[in-house]
Amino acid sequence: MITKKSPLILDSFNILNSKCEIIHSDDSSIDLLENTKSMPVDIDFSIASNEDDSILVFTKVEINNADNPLPGYSIFAEGVGLFHFEASLTEDEKKQLVNSSINICITNLRSYINTITSFYILGRFSFHAVDMPALLKSKADSINRDVNTDK
Repeated sequence: MITKKSPLILDSFNILNSKCEIIHSDDSSIDLLENTKSMPVDIDFSIASNEDDSILVFTKVEINNADNPLPGYSIFAEGVGLFHFEASLTEDEKKQLVNSSINICITNLRSYINTITSFYILGRFSFHAVDMPALLKSKADSINRDVNTDK
């Protein structure tokens, strides 16, 4: 099937910060990779508009990145995607494409994490597919809580 080029154009994606380490356990019965797969994946993002009509999408993924992490991988990765839109788009069309830019950045971070963990003794780790409508709702709820708390 021949694909159609998206009017959302990814100019670049860069890693801003990352950390990956293995947290060992004295209990040899714990499968560290499987233990990591059962851990929650914390994703956050923010979007900034530039004067040239491009957008920056800052995204971070944290897995077991706590003060006292559990056995398995402890991962933090943060990146930024720079996007622009084809000139012919209306503002409404651009707004509809912003969610795709978030998904693209999450996918890039997933790939980065998969690549860096491939060099560790536990092997490759890739986190689960993300329910984007639930993530976007959670972000909207978080923003609304922050706005209401500031009043």
